[in-house]
Amino acid sequence: MPIYYANQGVLLEHIYTYRIRFLESLVVTDIEEMLFGSSVLSVFTNENSGIIDDTVICKHTDHLYVMSNVACADKDLAHVRTKMEEFQKK
Repeated sequence: MPIYYANQGVLLEHIYTYRIRFLESLVVTDIEEMLFGSSVLSVFTNENSGIIDDTVICKHTDHLYVMSNVACADKDLAHVRTKMEEFQKK
């Protein structure tokens, strides 16, 4: 059962939970267990659990920030987009 976030309906709750699950499929961090307002250093991983790049994830009550190295932005964004397509097909 999803957590109820203040001032948000069930649909927004679902979308927020969906985003957390997607992001958790890309990194080694348990984002669901992070406290609201906290940040963590993590890494993007590939299918073999190899490290693609490091990232910082910030969790807020209604959104997530994902910050990666600007020098690797194209590579990281391509990886995220590919994985999003795969995730949406599931």
